[in-house]
Amino acid sequence: MSESPSEPESVTVDEVAAEIVCPVLGVPSVAPDEDFFDHDATSLHLVRMAADAYQRYGVELPLPELFDEPTARGLCRLIREELGAAAGAP
Repeated sequence: MSESPSEPESVTVDEVAAEIVCPVLGVPSVAPDEDFFDHDATSLHLVRMAADAYQRYGVELPLPELFDEPTARGLCRLIREELGAAAGAP
């Protein structure tokens, strides 16, 4: 697992798009609010993105929420929320 950023704000939409979304979808770029399903993503793509987020940031993402907001911005928000929750945990 990669070292997690110390601050949730250090995770950027551009970073998430470049390091997780684009490789999984096999595309050169995605806009922050571009729906993954517009790139023929399937549920397996979203599961892989969640697995990549775990490997890179050490966070477990709630898949239903990723399905609700299937964009790089949404994925980034979920990662930040989970990092913040982990930082606040005793």
